Amino acid sequence: MVCFIPSTNNPIILHRFVSDLLEKLKEEMGSHQYYMNRCTMLRARLREQQAKYQEQLDVLGQELQQSRTNPPPAGGANECVVCMENDVEVAFVPCGHFCVCVGCAAGLAQCPICTHDVERELRVYMS
Repeated sequence: MVCFIPSTNNPIILHRFVSDLLEKLKEEMGSHQYYMNRCTMLRARLREQQAKYQEQLDVLGQELQQSRTNPPPAGGANECVVCMENDVEVAFVPCGHFCVCVGCAAGLAQCPICTHDVERELRVYMS
């Protein structure tokens, strides 16, 4: 706020000037207070949202960890977990997961169940 102080020694003019200046300051402080209250409210909302998203993230992390240690069974007992069309025919070394068909195994560098690197593929024949 820019203001010019009157160059007078008249107490009435100086009193009016100071009163007007105080009134303007009160108005500005009121608008600043409004925005400070608004910011405080928005900050509280953001903290609530952050807490909510953190809870969701924690749940998803737990679900991911569970799926890695206890993978859900495939739709069919012998169904490839990648294409879900062909029968399971390949086991991965070293993890030992028996979960994909020959066609899908060819394109995998990691096991789709545990994400271990595949060192070797072992073709399994079921009789």
